Amino acid sequence: MANTRYSDSDLQEFEALIHSKLEQARSDFDQLQRSLSYEDDNRTEDTAPTFKMMEDGSDTMSREETAQLAARQQKFIMNLENALLRIKNKTYGICRVAARAARDHVHRGQESAGPKALSSDTRPAGAAWIVAAVLVLDQVVKVGIKLSFALGERVSFLPGVFDIQFIENDGMAFGWALPGATGKYILTAFRVIAVVLLSIHLYRIGKSGAPRGFRQALSLILAGAAGNIVDSIFYGRLFTRSSFAEFASWSWQGEWGSYAPWFRGNVVDMLHIAVQWPSWWPVESWIGREVFPPIFNIADVAITVGVAWVVLKQKSWLGSAPESSPRVSESAQ
Repeated sequence: MANTRYSDSDLQEFEALIHSKLEQARSDFDQLQRSLSYEDDNRTEDTAPTFKMMEDGSDTMSREETAQLAARQQKFIMNLENALLRIKNKTYGICRVAARAARDHVHRGQESAGPKALSSDTRPAGAAWIVAAVLVLDQVVKVGIKLSFALGERVSFLPGVFDIQFIENDGMAFGWALPGATGKYILTAFRVIAVVLLSIHLYRIGKSGAPRGFRQALSLILAGAAGNIVDSIFYGRLFTRSSFAEFASWSWQGEWGSYAPWFRGNVVDMLHIAVQWPSWWPVESWIGREVFPPIFNIADVAITVGVAWVVLKQKSWLGSAPESSPRVSESAQ
């Protein structure tokens, strides 16, 4: 059975921390009040009239800023006092939604941002299955295209909307590349390092209880990056060179053998959005051009979906940093 509250020793530790923060917060609040009452400030009664007017205007703005800081500080003190009351009632750190004790590292360092930040997501994300499924689908489609399409061959699925067009590129997603053999090696090395680091990060956040959707989004990004790495590392040795006149074949079946050394293979792309800007489009130079010209593959789609998912859901997954207590050094001089 899961713990529903912190132990008495934990509550004593939190109480000591909050008392120290409360003492500092009250000291800061007193200093702000003294600043507002001019106890620690120099007045302008003995200043020449012209400069007195300028200083008084600046002083008014300074007092407004200080008053705002004082209000924030007072609210911060009230929150700390409420936390002490919850500790006394032995309800501190209990999630109002799940009725479970919050994770220690959330509370020992700072006050929780809300009920959602108090619990971890232990649901399985199926990260390995997502990576495997995307990799298999990506490679099956790429091998099928490589062995059955001539370079540049195009088959329309939805006329004017979507078609399959086989091209190869030696670069990144959507055909972006670094020039030359050195650029190819650098790009492949970067991909491998990125996949290794992302795999380690995905494993760690899985252990720490990161939101399931976040782990699934990273799994899509990982699978897409790995899919294009397979092309770069192995395809140069596995296949013969594709041409505009004939299909490629397995390297051991072709007359000329493989077309590139290890780590120098080209990435296979085949997905093409054929939608064009309509005649009524206000930018005349765009009319008749494709809305999205790059040709891409399933790995690119996985990366794009994963990144978009993270961008759209980052606030609910990762939350926002809690507001720190205002410092006296921020007050007007």
